Amino acid sequence: MQPSAGAIGGGHDNGGGRRSPGSELPQPRDEDERSDRNRCRTAPFGRLEVRDFTVGSLAKRLRAAGIPPEPVEAVRERALGLYQQLWSEYEDIHGVPHPARAFEAQAATAR
Repeated sequence: MQPSAGAIGGGHDNGGGRRSPGSELPQPRDEDERSDRNRCRTAPFGRLEVRDFTVGSLAKRLRAAGIPPEPVEAVRERALGLYQQLWSEYEDIHGVPHPARAFEAQAATAR
């Protein structure tokens, strides 16, 4: 089933604080990576923290269900890849970096 055109490119909030790919997100401010503009609207965490928590929780549930480590790691890697794919799709649509890229750059320089 294909989503409606409005759900894909309508640029509106589709509930729960999530936005369609056609909706541009506010860009992070360089000087304040924990500002309200940089936070996910549904939690007081940065975008990378939300991604890591989500993917980590999925992996934890799979391990708790008795799934062997190799398939769990494959699912984890696939989930992280999906985030990258969707962030790249956002960048292709809007012509600007996804706001999560600022967090990635900051994390890389902090190491």
